[in-house]
Amino acid sequence: GAVNSFKEDCRVASDKNGAFVWGSDITEGYQVATYVFKSLVNRKTAETGATLWFPSFHNSKVLQTLATVLNENSKELGGITASATTWPRAPANKLEITWSSESNSPADKAHIDESQLQDDMDATEAWVENTLARLELCPHAISMQQSAVGLGEEGVKEGPIAIRHASRMHPREDNPACALAAAFWDGVTELATTSEEELSTILLLAPSSPYDEDFQGFIGVCDKILEPCVQATRATDVIGRAWFHPLYDAASVGHSQVLPGHAVPASMVRGFMDKQLGGPSDKPNDSTIAKANDAVRWTPHATINLLRRSQLNAAKRMEAASPNPIPNAIYVRNAMKIISDGKLLES
Repeated sequence: GAVNSFKEDCRVASDKNGAFVWGSDITEGYQVATYVFKSLVNRKTAETGATLWFPSFHNSKVLQTLATVLNENSKELGGITASATTWPRAPANKLEITWSSESNSPADKAHIDESQLQDDMDATEAWVENTLARLELCPHAISMQQSAVGLGEEGVKEGPIAIRHASRMHPREDNPACALAAAFWDGVTELATTSEEELSTILLLAPSSPYDEDFQGFIGVCDKILEPCVQATRATDVIGRAWFHPLYDAASVGHSQVLPGHAVPASMVRGFMDKQLGGPSDKPNDSTIAKANDAVRWTPHATINLLRRSQLNAAKRMEAASPNPIPNAIYVRNAMKIISDGKLLES
């Protein structure tokens, strides 16, 4: 029929030595990104690349931006190159990805230590219970089993926190940036297609090697690969995201304003405190505030928190409707809880 003929036209217009990926049911930007990064972790030695076709996705700008992000981060992603061709220059919108001959097939990756991955996940669960929930750093998460608590008036249902490990989700992938990016978009898709009662939020652990010891490398992937794709695909309509790390250091990020995924700068928290806590004698010094602000983001392992946009919006509405709303109060509250508790600052 006509559909099969159209698909065959696209196959003919694809790289003969690469994979042919037919995304006929893809209509959302986040689905495109999921397919793109999945093609990287599914690459095979015998293939030189992949041609991804999106006949039902018509936003050519998204494909062009994704190609730019891949090319600008080619080295980090294993030496890939990408190009977008859009209709009518091609039978349908497509993204062609070519990988370097030096890039190993995922099948070449050494055996994953499952016990170590489980230890990482267990440590993260302990952090949720003993730090996040105990100190009430997130007022709507009280345990692994209960998140989005107190948002029922806004139509949001409680659900559990899930912990995922990129190295378990893509165990054959030898490139940590590819594994993390593919797992991130798997998580976005999971949140978009799973009910709140089944899944409230995701804590996604990055490959421990190298990212647990490499804060700059981790946020490089987050800020230079993930975030531009989130913006381009408008995945912000579906998710929020926050970067956590055992060595999180806002000063080394170098931002002076709110930066997506990051803690607010300590200087902003200082300003919020000045407005909310009265005279100088009532407030900690700048160094203590900066350390406490960082400590809110200290997790046992390099981690991305994927949140539902619907829950974030509901929490904002509830805060705004409270009798005496105090803008940015949570940043002051959390810093003061860390300082009062003392345990994280001593460690």
